[in-house]
Amino acid sequence: MKTPSESQLIYYRSRYPAGTRIQLDADLDDPQPIRAGTKGTIIAIDDMAQAVMKWDNGRCLSLILGHDSFHKLQLENNEKLIGHAIDGNRNLRNINDVARFIVEHGAYSDVEITTECGEKVIETEGTEIKYASDKEYLEKLLEAMKPIQDAQEEPDMEIQL
Repeated sequence: MKTPSESQLIYYRSRYPAGTRIQLDADLDDPQPIRAGTKGTIIAIDDMAQAVMKWDNGRCLSLILGHDSFHKLQLENNEKLIGHAIDGNRNLRNINDVARFIVEHGAYSDVEITTECGEKVIETEGTEIKYASDKEYLEKLLEAMKPIQDAQEEPDMEIQL
């Protein structure tokens, strides 16, 4: 295994600080692998760019960053997100902000939602979501978007006297 550069370590440690929640997308390559779908918490990034882990199943097998397949759990990390649209960027505090941003800005352009580090979380074509880094987050986001979309589709009621 190649020793990572100082800049690579700084990047990984800023992208995956201690406490970051992740979920495996593929089994870890190990004689006794941790299975895809398992969730865990990053304890630290060591000097070999491995994520020292505490898995929810009680195991402690490290992740090899840049090799093992996993994604951050947006609902559990509470990261500040940024909405990108044709008319500018906006800080988004919670999932309801993200839902409103997609419905409002997706009406006239594609939208991208990223973390502060630039990691893509959501990508749309209009209001249709084409990519989501976290399936659980996507499910909650679609629930939050529905009432906003429904409210926009209601016909204006004219009051007749």
